[in-house]
Amino acid sequence: MSAPRAALVAIALKIVALASSCSGPRLFTHEDPQAAFARYASFGFAPKLGTDDAGYGTILSEFLKSATTRALEARGYRQDPEPDLLVNFYVATRERLQASSTPTGYYGYRRYDAWHGYVGYETRVSEYTEGTLSIDLIDLRRGRLVWEGTLVGRVTDEMRRNLRATIDEAVAEVFEGFPHTAGRDPLPPLEGALDARALLPLAEQGFAVAQMNLALLYLRGEGVEKSPAEAARWMRAAALQGFAKAQARLGAMYEHGRGVPADPTMAYFWCHLAAQQGDPSGLEQRSALAQRLAPELVAEAEQRAREWQR
Repeated sequence: MSAPRAALVAIALKIVALASSCSGPRLFTHEDPQAAFARYASFGFAPKLGTDDAGYGTILSEFLKSATTRALEARGYRQDPEPDLLVNFYVATRERLQASSTPTGYYGYRRYDAWHGYVGYETRVSEYTEGTLSIDLIDLRRGRLVWEGTLVGRVTDEMRRNLRATIDEAVAEVFEGFPHTAGRDPLPPLEGALDARALLPLAEQGFAVAQMNLALLYLRGEGVEKSPAEAARWMRAAALQGFAKAQARLGAMYEHGRGVPADPTMAYFWCHLAAQQGDPSGLEQRSALAQRLAPELVAEAEQRAREWQR
């Protein structure tokens, strides 16, 4: 074979090899080098997942949460309502075109010999669906993305028909790129996080811990202009979700008139709700308020609490 033909054959074979290698799933991971992974011990899911952009929970999200829970629990993490790591998902698909070139020609007199009879290449173009799955892990206290894994690959009709198995396999493959296990040194209480700008989008998504932390920043004027009214708004948002720590703090705000009118009955109401969940601050504040309030006001607040819990 002449040198030009040999070069063309080599190029064609490289194209075929490259096309084949691109057909398999590809995994990309990125990690915050400053993240203290040794201290993370728990995880939870974002209240509004990226896969629930239609405004309601999807089957896809449930499959993703189930598979991720297994992957993280296998690494020693526990699911917790006040997590160290917040998990979010993003899924996208798009149509792609793929071209492949192969040598063609005739082989006279049944001579099956690539050195003879070569006349050209045949190019085939096919359409396929490419899917992307991204899993984000966010340090909730810092309000910062600390790890992300992205898997890119073909999506077939068979995968769509067996969605749970497909998701299980994809999530497992993403976490093959996650080199950490749960630490034994827990983070300090999720209070007083310093970056209000990072907490705000989490609070707006409805995550109660972020709402409470943002309220504390507004109370103290740390990183934001001090605003007891704004603090009360975010603390109430967290308390309305049944978050005991926020309920106890909202009760204290009503007791002392910080961002809300002073109202001992409402203070008892919120502290009572927190105390029923075993929150130490709620128990202590409820006991102190009960000694100062008239019995009928205590009874009224407890009746409100029962109605609210229905």
